[in-house]
Amino acid sequence: MLRGTSFASLCVLIGTFGLGACGDDGAADPGAGDMAAPDMALADAHMDAAAAPGCGDALPETVVVLPEPTPVPLAGAWWRGWVAGGTDDPAFGDFVSGTLSVDGPGTDARGIDWARAEVGETFGALSSPGTTLYFLRDLPVANGERLFARAGRGVTLASPGATQQGDVYDDGHHRVALPGATPEGTAESGTLPLAVRINPPRGRPAVQLDLWSTTAELVVDTISPHRPDLRVGERIDAWVGSRVTNLRGEALSPVLARVVESDLFEASETAHPSIGAGATAQLAFALEAKRAITAEDLAGETPTLPVTLEVTSPCLSAAYRTTVDLTVRARDEVFSVTRRSPVDGSVQYHAVRPPAEETPGTDYGLLLTLHGAAVRAPGQARAFGPSPDAYIVAPTNRHRFGFDWEAWGRIDALEALDHAMDTLPIDARRVYLSGHSMGGHGTWNIGVLFPERFALVGPSAGWRSFYSYPRDPVPGEPFLSASRGSDTERYAGNLTRRAVYILHGDADDNVPVTEARAMRELLAPAVPTLGYHEEPGAGHWWDRDPDRPGADCVDWAPMWTMMSERRVADVELDFDFRTPSPSVSATHAYVRVRSAATPLEDVVIESRADGAAVTLTTTNVRSLVLDGDALTRAGVATLAVDGEAVSVRSGAIPVGPQEGKRDDQYGPLAQAFEQPFCFVHGDADRVAAGYAAYWSGYWATLGNGYACTVPESLESTLDASVGRIWLRPSPREGLPFRWTEAGVDTPEGGPAAASVAFVWPRGEALDVYVITPADAGDALFVFPPFSYRPRLPDYMAWSDEGVFAAGFFDGEWERAETLSFGAL
Repeated sequence: MLRGTSFASLCVLIGTFGLGACGDDGAADPGAGDMAAPDMALADAHMDAAAAPGCGDALPETVVVLPEPTPVPLAGAWWRGWVAGGTDDPAFGDFVSGTLSVDGPGTDARGIDWARAEVGETFGALSSPGTTLYFLRDLPVANGERLFARAGRGVTLASPGATQQGDVYDDGHHRVALPGATPEGTAESGTLPLAVRINPPRGRPAVQLDLWSTTAELVVDTISPHRPDLRVGERIDAWVGSRVTNLRGEALSPVLARVVESDLFEASETAHPSIGAGATAQLAFALEAKRAITAEDLAGETPTLPVTLEVTSPCLSAAYRTTVDLTVRARDEVFSVTRRSPVDGSVQYHAVRPPAEETPGTDYGLLLTLHGAAVRAPGQARAFGPSPDAYIVAPTNRHRFGFDWEAWGRIDALEALDHAMDTLPIDARRVYLSGHSMGGHGTWNIGVLFPERFALVGPSAGWRSFYSYPRDPVPGEPFLSASRGSDTERYAGNLTRRAVYILHGDADDNVPVTEARAMRELLAPAVPTLGYHEEPGAGHWWDRDPDRPGADCVDWAPMWTMMSERRVADVELDFDFRTPSPSVSATHAYVRVRSAATPLEDVVIESRADGAAVTLTTTNVRSLVLDGDALTRAGVATLAVDGEAVSVRSGAIPVGPQEGKRDDQYGPLAQAFEQPFCFVHGDADRVAAGYAAYWSGYWATLGNGYACTVPESLESTLDASVGRIWLRPSPREGLPFRWTEAGVDTPEGGPAAASVAFVWPRGEALDVYVITPADAGDALFVFPPFSYRPRLPDYMAWSDEGVFAAGFFDGEWERAETLSFGAL
């Protein structure tokens, strides 16, 4: 075991925006003058963040149109605390537990230097990169009002009811609740103890923070909902996804997302398990059109049609309505399509560029194209001219920055592809993959991990891996094994039987052309159909012929020509396939890998056909399932797997033990968040409820996602298929770790008061347990549920000294030997 890995090292290791204890080092400006201000503290809360659950069954009869909120001025006297750059933050635990207070000016027992500061209309001029600043103030709240905020990157907020993350992308659309001003159900005016933590990124000293008050119990985002376009000639059945912020200090459970009946839409209702106390989550609203869109609906300069959304719950005093507009598109325009993601039930969208002419009864090719950072899916689709014989489909990565097309971004791309294959007339043999910049990296990553899906892989200005660009440090084991899927070059051999076209500008000052040259050198000996073009003098984005529709750096004619010559076989029998884990990519041709013998090595499959006989050779495989229908369709009569004869028959053919780990219930920890999940916290555990609200809002922003959060007393109301993310639950039997309120029983030599997070199967679902000592609320925030570069293994244990153990469970879900990890 390796002990003493610091929180700062863990921040580098995980590389996650939202890890509250992480901060940049740098010089600090203590600033401050001694200006009059009242004493303030967060220690006294009027309400519990995890109020007693259960609101009855009756829905409110009152319907309210959401009112316009009132800005709350920031200007005034605040307490300001200064934490020197390069030091651990001694106030973070008190901050997230709602007990941060100040006795007066000067340095307190924690080493925080407090002064009184006069704040203007913004916090921007008061922040210093590399330094953590705290601002505390009691904000007056009038009778019947609730507060919410828009916070930017580098800002975290704490009130008695929630700890809230700012918008890591500074989009300006993010809203977070500030519950805790007055007890629910009373008519009292009061004050809201508010703490603001500012830790701005380097080069961005200014921060965004705006406050509003409202008489409503929730906020519905109408600025950036995921919404479909209405296409002329079609009757739409689709979804609208909109972020909803719960301003109450108790969970809304259940929550109903309704579409109000209109001339165009039927009434509909979609139930969601909950929105936690003070949490933000994206809700899905079902659109069921009564009629097809007509040419008359295109009238107007910007043709739109309204849809009225309603949110209600037995926990609310009223049902709240708002309206969003849906854009009407002509048949030849790029249009947006929405779908509901199996990951979390959220609404995601992709854009489609239709072919030049759509002829009924004709099957078309499909190009899946991945956008670069900050580009939106419709913009990516519009960078292409219409193809004569292919649909162009541009997914979102769940956000225009998203996940670098790995983890949830990779899943989003494949979901968009599957939806397009199901709803458009596509020839499955003619599917291709391309992308630019970050999307070029996604093209490499998805292409090497899922080669059976694509006849051609065509990255433009793409970088290879996190380790070549932006040159992240290579993690040690077991984090390296949990993250092997990021190493594109390791799996480049999967492209041997595919066409590859590499496109790059030789003067690219964003992604250097050396990335393209390195991949050409790697692939040239093994890939017979390899196209390569460097555009002389071109930068990151270029268009050689601006008079021709489409930008040449993505809509490149020679790449289209190579696509037209390539097809994917119906059933591939001759192939070599390497995968980092069944939980990342399990299937190729007729083979589905269920589990590996060890998670520390790749799985390798070699298939060779000789007439009607097929020989399958495996390395590091514990169990498989073979597609007997595909083998029969391909005319296979005899099959040998690792030298043993296997009978070819219709249906699934299991090979090896089928109990224990399997590809959809496998680990690592992040896999539990790639399936429907819900945070579960103790009814009276305010810190755990605040943690749930924090990450629910983070997921709503980073992944445009839905994260259910409920107190333990409502856990039994969840569907059995929903994974539970247990936050500091009571001790229980049958699990690989034992714990008490003081912490986890650790391996011999482990520290006292330790914490652990681990993934564990339950029925058909995957659960996660996050166990920390009762008196160490900040320890919860060391576990980032949505990390993806690098990923966490099946379990990780830490103390206030840092991470001391991590590892994987074996194929039978037995405890594996604890694995130490190398230098970070």
